[in-house]
Amino acid sequence: GTAFALTEARGPRVVVVASSPQARAAGVRRGMARTAARALCRGLQTLPDDPVANQAALVRLAEQAGALSPYVALDPPRGLFVDACAASVFGGEANLLDALLALAREAGYTARVALAGGPHLARLVALHQAGSVMIVPAGQDRGAVAGIPLASLALGDDLRRNLLGLGLTTLGDLARLPSGTIPRRFGPEGLRLVRLA
Repeated sequence: GTAFALTEARGPRVVVVASSPQARAAGVRRGMARTAARALCRGLQTLPDDPVANQAALVRLAEQAGALSPYVALDPPRGLFVDACAASVFGGEANLLDALLALAREAGYTARVALAGGPHLARLVALHQAGSVMIVPAGQDRGAVAGIPLASLALGDDLRRNLLGLGLTTLGDLARLPSGTIPRRFGPEGLRLVRLA
């Protein structure tokens, strides 16, 4: 298939916000400048992202996922939360996740799914896992997020700089610190980050 990417303008730069498997195989990544993406992937086709169309497509996919679970919620701009309470109907959690992947593929999407103790943990794991399916066993939350880079989180520039200055680069680095250290030093934003870790 053809390698393609969706882009958006961010100030004077145009950056990749999504890409096809073919483009990713050539090294194209989210946040990369369009010019760099084209240098890595010859023949890369780019189109401007359309948030309105994305939202409509996400709503359609959520409606279809309603056949797999009674509780489905949007996680814009490109995600869904699907409650696993109906997993036994599918023969277990792994089968439910496989059904969700199949639903996404039938709709023409490449997807990653994760099952975890809460929606935010599931989102982080889904976004940063190596494979397309991940189940975080009960009690394994810290291990599942330990390698996630702090740079991938929505942090203020000052907090990001300060954490890097302390040599902290992953959620696992934060989790190893005494629980009050980061909130005491960085206030409410630090507390939110520690809870995530």
